[in-house]
Amino acid sequence: MKLQVMILTALTLIGSSAPEARCSGPDPERQIAWIGAYELALQEAQESGRPLLICLNMDGEAANDELALETYRAPDLVRRTRDLVPLIASAFRHDAREATAGASNRQPCPRFGVVTCDEHIAVERALREHWFAGINEIVSPQHILADPEGRALSLRKFELGARELCAMVDEILERPRDPRKVELFERRRIDKLLGSMGRKRSCCGDPALETLHALLSHGRSELVFKSLGKSKEVVRDQFVRGLPELGGQADEALCFFLSDRSPRVRAAAVETWDQMPQYLPSAKQKIQMLAEQERNRLVRRALEKAGAVRG
Repeated sequence: MKLQVMILTALTLIGSSAPEARCSGPDPERQIAWIGAYELALQEAQESGRPLLICLNMDGEAANDELALETYRAPDLVRRTRDLVPLIASAFRHDAREATAGASNRQPCPRFGVVTCDEHIAVERALREHWFAGINEIVSPQHILADPEGRALSLRKFELGARELCAMVDEILERPRDPRKVELFERRRIDKLLGSMGRKRSCCGDPALETLHALLSHGRSELVFKSLGKSKEVVRDQFVRGLPELGGQADEALCFFLSDRSPRVRAAAVETWDQMPQYLPSAKQKIQMLAEQERNRLVRRALEKAGAVRG
């Protein structure tokens, strides 16, 4: 299937955002039991200790449609989601009728089942506020697995088949629940992701880099930086060149790379900063300090090209 990229734009949505709890679908073997509200899903994840599965899905594009109509109905995937807390987010209405607050005859969305259109629209709004603050363009389809506290564990963008999504879920379900073992598990997983990057010339669109970016911007930056500090120069260079995808969330990471021991990586960080909106306050301050102190020719050329050095 030819993959088409669908970018979400700012939408003016009309309708109630008051969610209700889940209701049973007509065919549980082929129906993911989506939760109807972001906050409710977080509460259930924390109480049960189960990871969150967050699915972003939009209308009118082949990959999104196949996921909604086929992949999310695959029995193997549906069974696995019983060990997760699943959320579906879509900004589109599939039922012409809006639910009335407190109505007993709530009508499940014909595209996703179980939840109403008002609910999956409200989930999409909540994700924009809690997950994608500072990011203007949000790719769909997109799948995120998060721990019970709502911190990212894994992320995949664009087209994804049932087998790949099942493998993504299986990896996270292996994560230990004992807090004493979690950090070691995460460190080994991050090292593995970085190692897979080092075997490629370019990591543009690479699932490992997407997951690492998600970890970086959602509560795992300390662990990621520890592993990055020990990684190969080529990996750090690839990592920093992918940071524009994070938008305003890249501020902390750019500061980290602007202090890298490798001139090549510092220069790449300057070039990356120059591509991004210059409202990154910490990185901008770091650039100014670097312009005054940097002596390496490669880095200084990058600073001059970015307009950080005059004369």
